[in-house]
Amino acid sequence: MAADGTAGARLQPQFLGSGAPATAEDLNIISDHVAKMGNIMVLSTADREAFESDGWEGLYCHDTDENLLYMHDGSAWKVEGVASLPPYNSSTVAFTGVPFIRGGIASGTTSGTGVLTHTFPAAFPTACAGVLIMPHQNSGYAAQNLPVLVQSSVSATGFQTLWASAAGVAVALPYIAFGY
Repeated sequence: MAADGTAGARLQPQFLGSGAPATAEDLNIISDHVAKMGNIMVLSTADREAFESDGWEGLYCHDTDENLLYMHDGSAWKVEGVASLPPYNSSTVAFTGVPFIRGGIASGTTSGTGVLTHTFPAAFPTACAGVLIMPHQNSGYAAQNLPVLVQSSVSATGFQTLWASAAGVAVALPYIAFGY
């Protein structure tokens, strides 16, 4: 029978039902159409990784566990993004497909020594080059306890801040992290 024409906003193949079915040709027409239309998947990390060998170049997948968008390059998944920061003491910026800026709110209760540990929702692939913390105060010009970044704690997975005189206190502060 093959397709008798197309209809709709996405030019869906139409089969009028007259004539003998051309099963192989009909299924090829349908599968070609589906491949053109369905190019973004929504999967967990495990399901995305299991599908890797079946992916094709240009296929996108939103990873619900990592909340990141991946694109398949024909052989593997690559995180969609922008140019990454170069390693320390390097002047080369190369496209890696890995996001290099992450931001959010570090919040929680400080430890007995006033330390707040924050873990990034998704780790940087190699390292975090630095974190900019943005403490704020709403104190009517009165000095408040502001945190400092514990520089030695900065890693691909997170960072720590020290809040002097704030042991066991619920705190929050915005941050921007740069990594590669």
